[in-house]
Amino acid sequence: MRKGEGELGFGGTVEEEGIKIWLMVEHLCGEISHSIYRIEPPTDAADYEEKQIDSDGLMIDLVSPLITIGNEFELLEHCAMVKVGSLMYFFGGVSIGRVLSNDQVKLCVRILDIEHPELGLYSAPSLNAPKERPCGFSARGMVYALGSRLDVCNSKFFLDDGSVATGIFERYDPKAHKWQVLPDPPLPFGKTPRFDEITWCDSATVIADRYVFVGNPVPELYVIFDLDVGKWGTPFPESFISSHFPYGSLCVDNSLYCLTGFGTYKYGTQEEAKSNWLDEDEQEYEEDYRLQIIKRGPLYVEDPNRLLESHCLRPENKQLMTRLEPPDLLDECNSYEWRELLHLGGPFFCNILTSELGETFCRGVWIDVFEEVKIPASKSTHFRTLASFSYKIRTPFHNSGFYVRCCAFGSVPDSWVKEPLKKKQVAVEKKTFKAEQIPHDHASGSTTP
Repeated sequence: MRKGEGELGFGGTVEEEGIKIWLMVEHLCGEISHSIYRIEPPTDAADYEEKQIDSDGLMIDLVSPLITIGNEFELLEHCAMVKVGSLMYFFGGVSIGRVLSNDQVKLCVRILDIEHPELGLYSAPSLNAPKERPCGFSARGMVYALGSRLDVCNSKFFLDDGSVATGIFERYDPKAHKWQVLPDPPLPFGKTPRFDEITWCDSATVIADRYVFVGNPVPELYVIFDLDVGKWGTPFPESFISSHFPYGSLCVDNSLYCLTGFGTYKYGTQEEAKSNWLDEDEQEYEEDYRLQIIKRGPLYVEDPNRLLESHCLRPENKQLMTRLEPPDLLDECNSYEWRELLHLGGPFFCNILTSELGETFCRGVWIDVFEEVKIPASKSTHFRTLASFSYKIRTPFHNSGFYVRCCAFGSVPDSWVKEPLKKKQVAVEKKTFKAEQIPHDHASGSTTP
């Protein structure tokens, strides 16, 4: 979002220029269960040129955790993180099959106000029912929490229309400071209420601020919630939908943007469904799992059924915005990777990659910021790279972990648009590091139309 157009939330307005990336990492170690990081890329070329780069291509001024959370169930395993305004909400969690005796812990909700991070996490009103491996999303300034299993919700709640719900789906209104139980999603295709194979894992796409598509390619389950009427639609058993909403997509100005290709699944889903990473016209080339950002649209949003039949959603009408090349360092580490595509407001987007490194106490974070621009003599657009950064996170505890949540605040600096900052190249000569900026071609950018 541009300066002065900050999203007004319960915690205030964010108007600072420059983006700030926030990471929540769940660690696979005993002493620390979670840590939260704030990464602030330099806003101008002068600051950028002064940054030293090590032999792996990572910035030497290391990022330290802003908040560390011990293993006292302050946050549960596999919790959701949802951004609304300047607040980040954390709730739900616990792996499938694990039992916690403390119901209060399972219902607790924590908040971090990025305008006052020194306050740490503080409590919000509790959930009405536990949410195991929840899908969290925001719409119309409210927070939504959808659990993955019905059998952990053993309570009954009577809704205004007289129907009964289990509490697997709730909505939080920051103004009213309370959670409201919403109707249960329809049972998927005759499956038992245990939802044994269902893991939503943040796979929600909000379209036109009205329809929420929630789904998981394995098993083939997609349902739609209508925010206007507060009801679920009929489940879609068609696998083709997975190519449109693979583990959640961004909907911006009635167009879909999503990451596709090898390694784009999110933890908690079934990674075996490699065919769902490819469009129908590419599935015959199994060896080709190119990582890329795809755009589809404009969408017909008056009716969700007609939306899925839109001409723009056919495989041959996808639009390639850019291809992404994973860092060479990842091949050497053989470590867990996690990716996310974020919208920064207007024509600006951000791709985040974080991964364990070969060093036990380190992890890498790679950030690419794009601007969507029109292709001359065409109705299509593509992504122009504005800035790319690489950071090393070092901690006194094991920085292993593959369950990550991410969000961004702030605005893209005008200087990046006028003079994009490209990745630095590193030459190693007798342990002396030399960093050089790649010249930028304003006409071609760095993407493939």
